[in-house]
Amino acid sequence: MALHQDNQPRGTPPLFPELAGNPKAHIAALRSKEKTAGQEWTEFKSNFRACDLLGKLTVIFACTIVFFCLAAIGAILGAVLQFPAALIVGISFLIRAMVT
Repeated sequence: MALHQDNQPRGTPPLFPELAGNPKAHIAALRSKEKTAGQEWTEFKSNFRACDLLGKLTVIFACTIVFFCLAAIGAILGAVLQFPAALIVGISFLIRAMVT
């Protein structure tokens, strides 16, 4: 059985067709596609700006939920256990959540 350049039987496609021809030309093409650090940073900044507003809204929403949960826990501890410090903490968290 005759084998061609990639040690495969004739008539079968090469295992890595991009390397089948001139490997040096392929490596040069890959290097030309590589981005410099400055190009990657510019692309990152533009993508970050695009999702910056959505990220801020998500953080504000998550913080609001956390404050309301802490206020509820503090209010429950204050009402059920009649523990004045927990009641004060619960009310302060509730006020802080309403203000922000």
